Amino acid sequence: NQGYSGSPSADFFRTRDGWLAIGANTPRQLLALLEVLGLDYLARDPALFNPPLDGGDLPAFVRSLDPAALKDALSAVLADANATELEVRLNACGIPASRLRNIAEFAAESMENGSIETVELRDGETTVVSPGLGFRVHTGA
Repeated sequence: NQGYSGSPSADFFRTRDGWLAIGANTPRQLLALLEVLGLDYLARDPALFNPPLDGGDLPAFVRSLDPAALKDALSAVLADANATELEVRLNACGIPASRLRNIAEFAAESMENGSIETVELRDGETTVVSPGLGFRVHTGA
């Protein structure tokens, strides 16, 4: 289930308490991910990036000289991480990440955060309770 970008840092990673989907597709996102994981030295590793990874470049998909080695380094650190905690930390840094949830967890969280919606069907009498999109868009204020 690797991201369509082909980025080695956009994939599902096993953690000690489940799976974490990460979408670090751009150099800026990968630099932030490496910093959070304590792997920021990898951005300057000539076996992985030549020239070194630069977050100031124009947005582009991450490419590595050795994508398997980069993914292995990420996997090794993430294997001992807590997916729930890391999801919050990564999202706060602008890194798309989400803990993989089963349907019961998704439904429970949707009830808690208010993303369950009541939909009225055409006949005007029948209503259905349904999960929304699972996220909300906030427009500044």
